[in-house]
Amino acid sequence: MVSETSSKHIISCLRKLESTYGVRILLAIESGSRMWGFPSTDSDYDVRFIYARPVKDYLTVKPIRDVIETPIVNDPVLGVPMDMCGWDIKKAIDLSQKTNRALVEWMQSDIVYIKTSETGKLWEYINSHIALESLANHYIGWTRSMWKEIKDNTQRDGKKYCYALRTALCAEHIIRLNKIPSPNIKRLIEAHPNADDLAAAFNDVLKIKIASKEHVPLPKIVIFEEIISSVLEQEYNLQKDTAIDINTSNEDALFREIIGFL
Repeated sequence: MVSETSSKHIISCLRKLESTYGVRILLAIESGSRMWGFPSTDSDYDVRFIYARPVKDYLTVKPIRDVIETPIVNDPVLGVPMDMCGWDIKKAIDLSQKTNRALVEWMQSDIVYIKTSETGKLWEYINSHIALESLANHYIGWTRSMWKEIKDNTQRDGKKYCYALRTALCAEHIIRLNKIPSPNIKRLIEAHPNADDLAAAFNDVLKIKIASKEHVPLPKIVIFEEIISSVLEQEYNLQKDTAIDINTSNEDALFREIIGFL
């Protein structure tokens, strides 16, 4: 859900960031509502990236900042605000050992602005450290938080309703299939046992969302409510995560290979 013109503009902005900060972007994707599959007319562009610095930048007495952020301002080309934030490769590798939800989703985004030869190796490493129980519990917690904010209202806040449905579907996917869920709601729906009815209901909502503001009020939708309630109310026997052996030699080898220190 990103036009060719918008994509080229975002890539240009990312290349400028590379020059300004003296870094090399390894992967840049669209996150947020566009990655999840339900943007609105006023949705921001949430650009996320992972970058590496030259070797000499890591050989310093004081640690360097491991995040690059830009001010959130209205972009004249995109017509809405653009939020750009990147993590240093060292930070990304470290967070992968803790099943960082954002990082797992970034690596699976369908909207890719920059991709390099290192991307596959990084995803392979991240994938090998994903603890599914932790990931499921994160999605259940996020669903509970969103649901708490909207459940007592006569109508549902469109943005939070879609958030709650997506995270509930992510949790359900892990619990039912013991697999990593896609961050995109359409792919989650396709994998759901009641895919046809769920897709029909969601497509109706999507038409409203695409033509409206983010917080457009929506009526209560039975199938959405059933999925959200099921995830929050049922007792699940999640398979306990086995202890992941953090092999620092593999971790260091990947880091040194990516930054070019062999």
